[in-house]
Amino acid sequence: MSGGNNCAVVDPVGNLASLTVALWVDSGSRHEALAARGAAHVLEHLVTTTRSYEGNLAELCDTLGGRSEAITTPEFTMYAATLPRDRFAEGWRLLQDQFLKPDISVSHLEAERSVVLDEIAEVRADHSRFIHELALSALLGEHPLGYPARGKSQDVVKLTVSDVAAEHRRQLASRVVPIASGGVDLDEAWETFATFTSSVPMDERAVVRTGGVVRDIHVDDVHEKVSSPRSHVLVSWILPDRCPADDFPLSVVNRLLGGTASGALQAAFAGQEGEYSCYTYRSVFSDCAVLSAYASCGSAAIDGTVARIVNAVKSAWAGVLSNPFALHRACQALNGSRAIGMESTRLRVNWIGRAMLDGAAQLQPVVVSVPPSATAVSPSVVDGLRVRLRGPQVTVLEGVNGK
Repeated sequence: MSGGNNCAVVDPVGNLASLTVALWVDSGSRHEALAARGAAHVLEHLVTTTRSYEGNLAELCDTLGGRSEAITTPEFTMYAATLPRDRFAEGWRLLQDQFLKPDISVSHLEAERSVVLDEIAEVRADHSRFIHELALSALLGEHPLGYPARGKSQDVVKLTVSDVAAEHRRQLASRVVPIASGGVDLDEAWETFATFTSSVPMDERAVVRTGGVVRDIHVDDVHEKVSSPRSHVLVSWILPDRCPADDFPLSVVNRLLGGTASGALQAAFAGQEGEYSCYTYRSVFSDCAVLSAYASCGSAAIDGTVARIVNAVKSAWAGVLSNPFALHRACQALNGSRAIGMESTRLRVNWIGRAMLDGAAQLQPVVVSVPPSATAVSPSVVDGLRVRLRGPQVTVLEGVNGK
């Protein structure tokens, strides 16, 4: 895409029979207009279900044994398709046409609005997922990152065609990165991507970036009752000044705490009757990150479960997280997982897209191979994270009426 900060990335991988083609849009739910919250997710649905005279990308993937995917996050929107290498041109044509000229009609909006509302209801009914949204909202308050990317039902029902059309125009004015990875012909891809252009005039492509830097953090505990046979507990720590260099150390901490069957959280709950689904999870945004520890338990065991999580994490900082050998093994495992995962063109596209939107301007324009690996994390780096993390905040969904 010519002009401004836009670029395209081509990532040839051997002689693969398939490829993944994607559009990464440097705009997500945190950038929505306050009066049109939920519009980004609704627009994603309208884009992916738009039909032109040539067809629809998802349907093409289905007929070819491929796969289409779209996701709206607080930071970005992504559309992708995995196809046979000889169908690149057809897949790309549908992808760009649907993104540039989606069907934003009243009838299409009403049809997809109901699908979005169903998705929102499904998450609220899945308490192990809903508790993460609740915790993030409590941590960040009125900041746009505290608002769920899929939207809230009371906002989605109010959206008009004008709201979604305005969101579409704002995304067209954002930085948009076309990416192709896999069995892609380099010359064909460059020639094809060179013709991709927004309908927004060049002098209007300075997008107003709302949803500014996270400054106000709240660590007030949250306790709600839900109809469930189980209770759900989440203990969260927030890193309010996250930078890209923090991501790999955070991954190491996550792995050693609860990202594997041998993590510190799993060890703390070993043999405890009634507890299950213990894990840690990291959420990463452009300017902050959240590390969470989750466990499901019986309603009578909530206080004990919270205490066990807090004590397990506290012990880990002074124990396994300060052990150079344990850190080295975790780094090796994560680098190995990434190296293996990069055999998938879908994962390669994800890495490239995130790197591009995270400010890796050195990739512009570029033919990439595998990403560089972070090979080591020292105890001092991990301790630096510990000092910067704020919290913990405790979020509880107490199960009632289901015992």
